[in-house]
Amino acid sequence: MSKRKLSLSHTAESLSLACASPQLPAVPLPCPCCQAEGLSFSPQAVSPEERFWNASGAAFVTVREQGQVRGAVVAELILTALLALAVCMGAINEKTRGPLAPFSIGFAVTADILAGGAVSGACMNPARAFGPAVMASHWDFHWVYWLGPLLGSLLVGVLIR
Repeated sequence: MSKRKLSLSHTAESLSLACASPQLPAVPLPCPCCQAEGLSFSPQAVSPEERFWNASGAAFVTVREQGQVRGAVVAELILTALLALAVCMGAINEKTRGPLAPFSIGFAVTADILAGGAVSGACMNPARAFGPAVMASHWDFHWVYWLGPLLGSLLVGVLIR
């Protein structure tokens, strides 16, 4: 294993979980908490107040009924798994890493949004749903955006080992 340093400053808790391995030091518990806290207050800091309180978007309007929950969880699981595979196999794994990793990760995000946007909102990141939910106090079916991505990242962690 190489001696170079690897940054564990992921912006998504699900990617942090998928990329953690026996070769890498464990991601400390405060890291995801700080990420979620930062993403809770940043939307309000960059948005005009009249627009911010009229919150709408993927995490608020996509899953509205109990019948949509199963599809949304499965969609978030698959979308997060695709993104985590692109990150882990394209940028982290020394055997499969290549110069097109940024392109493949960007393509995975774009494909995820186009394929899953109408089904679940394609959050792929619990903090992406948590921040706006805190600021708008909208918690209906919020657990979908934690369960799906975390299961997807665990699946990738099992697949790449």
